Amino acid sequence: RIDALLTGPSETVVPIVHSTRAVPIDRIRRVAEEARRRGKVFHIHLEEVVAEIEACRVVHGCTPMRLLLEHGVVDRRTTAVHCTHSTAEDLADFARAGGGVCLCPNTEGNLGDGIPDLDAIRTAGAAVSIGTDLNSRISPMEDLRWIEYVQRIRHRKRGSMVDSEGDVASPLLAAATRNGAASLGVDAGSIETGRLADLAAFDLAHRTLDAVDDRSLPAALVFGTGPEAMCGTCVGGRWLRGGPPPRAESGR
Repeated sequence: RIDALLTGPSETVVPIVHSTRAVPIDRIRRVAEEARRRGKVFHIHLEEVVAEIEACRVVHGCTPMRLLLEHGVVDRRTTAVHCTHSTAEDLADFARAGGGVCLCPNTEGNLGDGIPDLDAIRTAGAAVSIGTDLNSRISPMEDLRWIEYVQRIRHRKRGSMVDSEGDVASPLLAAATRNGAASLGVDAGSIETGRLADLAAFDLAHRTLDAVDDRSLPAALVFGTGPEAMCGTCVGGRWLRGGPPPRAESGR
């Protein structure tokens, strides 16, 4: 049974399947169809390790991602978690069907899973978001910078998650905000009228942001901060932890 109902003012429950290795494809398809019927997003851990792909080839004669595509599981509300060993060809068809990719670099590094082909993911046009998975460390900024760092190490070049202007921080922050909210099916991720006020407040006076100007702030947040610089978390307009520090009035 899928319990995909709103469970409280700050949380939702949606269906997720771990992998094609753990769950039969007919059951995966039923879960995805039920999520679609209820208007919910659907997540599945996919192609995290080579053994998963090899097992799927033995049983089904194709990769796990191709199996999902052939069975109509993928649409715009589907997020595949990891995709560490996904092929460029499969990713292109996956993105064309509407699927997005959730990377968990802290987990993938901790478990020694490997390094995803970020260029292929982005060339395919799949939206990239981030997740914690193993929960060995909860630090969105650390996950963001390691998405970039492992690519720099792998390709020996600076700037992998870049936009058309050559900026790295903006697309990385989009993975944690706009793309993350879309992956979760939450109407948040940007500050706009009508969207949920899901916010993270950073202390601009924190030592990690000392002397950082407005132009450099996005890069400083991604590459220089962690949970210690956060001073509050707001979900749906309600501060769950802390809040922004009060501004000093002029003349004081």
